[in-house]
This record gives sequence, structure tokens and C-alpha cells, in this order.
Amino acid sequence: MVGELQKKIEGKEWLFRLAYLADMFSKISEVSLAIQGKNITVFAANERVAAVKKKLKFWAESIKKHDIDSFPTLKQFWEEDLEKNIPDELFNEILQHLNDVPHSVIEYFPEEQENKLKQYEWVRNPFEVTEQPTTLSATQYESLIDLTSESTLKTKFTKEPLVDFWCSIEHEHPELVHQAISVLLPFMTTYLCESGFWTYIHMLQQKQNIVIGLTPNRT
Repeated sequence: MVGELQKKIEGKEWLFRLAYLADMFSKISEVSLAIQGKNITVFAANERVAAVKKKLKFWAESIKKHDIDSFPTLKQFWEEDLEKNIPDELFNEILQHLNDVPHSVIEYFPEEQENKLKQYEWVRNPFEVTEQPTTLSATQYESLIDLTSESTLKTKFTKEPLVDFWCSIEHEHPELVHQAISVLLPFMTTYLCESGFWTYIHMLQQKQNIVIGLTPNRT
């Protein structure tokens, strides 16, 4: 049994698949890290996801031509293989996987969300708005015009994180800020939830340690 497994693990086809998966997991990890952080907004995350969708199409087209330059581990394996006689079936397997991945991406990042965000481009950069957005009333659009006419706010916008900027002008433009925050507030990933949870647990542990330290020793 061990001998059969060893032969399979050392087999060229198995290592070819492993090298491809190593590259794919590396690429997925890069995207995952890129959309984490306190100042990552739905707009930034959506742009990253859109880039991944385009790359998946590019990778699939490359694999059709047996071009593996986008997969460094796989390319290294190919270069070290003196025979270079990888069966077409393996390339077809990779191609099928690359064609299936976008469906999984859409499940987590639906296209409806992307279309909705296009209606709120004024939130991401209010100073590039040239006509009334469909999500703003006439009164709200006038408020946006007032906002974008202030040079000091434009300077402020370039120096502060997006969420901080909108929160800082709540008193001057409350209706705009309310809409903007409703768009920026949702978490694109569970990162902030997880980090907040572990921060809360750490605080509870510290409090518990303090209470234990203040409790008289009755023994």
C-alpha cells in the first residue's frame, strides 16, 4: 500500500497537478490579504475581485495554448522535466478548473453588488461627479455640489481614509453622510468580525486576570 502511494506521489502527473494548485492557492491568498484591513472599503475589495475575474479569463486562455508563465511553480516543474511530455488531459483539467472558479467567486461576490456600487460612485470620489447620481435627490445633489466646491474638503479627501472623510463632515452634510456610511459600513470579508471578536476575548481575559488578582486569598 505504501509503495503504491509513493509511486503516485512521485508520479509526474500528480506533481504537475500539485504545482498548479500551489500556484492557485498562492494567488488566492494574495487576494484574500489584499481585501483585509481596517481601511478596506467595498469599492477597493470589488476592484480586487474584478481584477481576479479578468485574470482567470487570461489564465484560461493561456492554458489553452499551454502557456504557463503565469504559474511560476508549474513552470519550474515543467522546466525541470527533461521529457516535457505532459499529457493534454492535464492541461484540460486545469482549464476546466479555471473555468469553474469564476462561478465560486460570483457566489461570494455577486454581480448585483457590483452593479449596485456603480450607482454610488459619488461615495468613492464625490469630486469627480459631473451630473446628478440616481441615488441622490435634488436637495442631496445640491448638498454634494456645495461639498465639492470647497477646496479645503478636496484636500482633506486626498489625505484621509474614505470612511474618516465622510464621518468628519457629518454635521455639514448629514443626509449625504448617512447614505455614504450605509454603503461603506458592510464588511466585504469576515476579517473585521474576527479581529473584533478576538480583541473582545482578549479584553475579557485581561479583566478576568485583574479580578483574580484582586480576590483575597482565603487559604
